[in-house]
Amino acid sequence: TTYLAELIRGSGKKITLYAVDTWQGQDDCEFHLDEVKKHGGSIFLPFWNNIIKLGLTDIVVPVRNDSLKAAFELKDIQFDFIFLDGDHRREHLSREIDAYWNLLKNGGTIGGHDFEKEVEQTVHAWAAGVKTGIAKNGTSWITTKSK
Repeated sequence: TTYLAELIRGSGKKITLYAVDTWQGQDDCEFHLDEVKKHGGSIFLPFWNNIIKLGLTDIVVPVRNDSLKAAFELKDIQFDFIFLDGDHRREHLSREIDAYWNLLKNGGTIGGHDFEKEVEQTVHAWAAGVKTGIAKNGTSWITTKSK
């Protein structure tokens, strides 16, 4: 988040970066759960304190929720760019891509991380359903919604 926010600040453009997370870690990542436990059940405060320390509060808008619930909260916004890096389970990821695809402007770009194994299979199956191509760069994927 801070990396993208710093790039946004450097661009001089008025761009808002919505950071969607529960800040409660992922069940399948022991490191996340250890950090969450160390901070009393949520790593939101360390995250937000870092945003404050770096002077990025005018760029970053935290959305404290599960990504699918957040997509509903954000339903009135059309985004130019969406990057997904959350729950990698097939059913959740498929629903997540669908939800955020609907929030993407025509001509907008959506992508994600950890593009291997189940994520790769899920993304390709979804892309075939909406008739879009997927570009891969390392362990990330990306596609653009037709205008």
